[in-house]
Amino acid sequence: MFRMKMLFLSSLLLAGLFITSCSSSEDPQSSGESLVSLKVQTDAGFQSRIVDESGYSDLNNYTVQLLKDGEVQADWVWKYTDIPSSIKVSAGNYQLKAFCGEDSPASTKSMYVEGVSETLNVTGAEEGIQTLSVVCKPVCAKLIVTFAEDMGTYFSDYSVTIKTQALGEETFVWGKNDTDPVYLKVNDKESVSMKINLVKLADGTSSEIDKVYELSPKQAMTLKLAPVVTQDEGQLGITINIDETTNDHEMDITVPGEWK
Repeated sequence: MFRMKMLFLSSLLLAGLFITSCSSSEDPQSSGESLVSLKVQTDAGFQSRIVDESGYSDLNNYTVQLLKDGEVQADWVWKYTDIPSSIKVSAGNYQLKAFCGEDSPASTKSMYVEGVSETLNVTGAEEGIQTLSVVCKPVCAKLIVTFAEDMGTYFSDYSVTIKTQALGEETFVWGKNDTDPVYLKVNDKESVSMKINLVKLADGTSSEIDKVYELSPKQAMTLKLAPVVTQDEGQLGITINIDETTNDHEMDITVPGEWK
């Protein structure tokens, strides 16, 4: 009888150890881990009826990263179609980042759309699944410069030099033959410097017109330049017209020529 009791107690002990072992391998909390779900959305529309960047609303074009303590983890970089619905993580601070396009201060190839989530602190003691979600938005403004057809009648050369905070010591030059839009990385309501460079055809003299315009991400603006000759004195100047058509209203600003 004693031997049978010992065998019974041994069986109970082994069963308890087996249950404990299974529980620790299946429960992420017992090993200091938690489950986090990942969600990505886009808000890529520009504030303009004349601009179409609809391709950036397609999440399939996005790269997604899970950052731990501010660092990108090699195993946690996916195309949007490959991201898991949830992932097991250890204790730490996490952010979800998603982006599309060329991350450049100024680009004529593509705009840059990015989103970085708030920081989620994971202790490994949480119950249930926590969520990291991010909304991706353009971090740039779209600028187009147009020159009137008769600019070449009065000027041998003309261009616009653009300077933003993101460009630092560098500049972007819009030449007289350029036509592609430039996407400028800007802060909200950033003052962007634009220097209009002119070389007069008649005598080769050059001059500059310094302007500052306010630009924000998701904003589209067209800078239109045209020569103007005053009838009374026959002096040559420049007319600057800003076309900044938004979803709510249209706004045209004409600045009189300042270079004579």
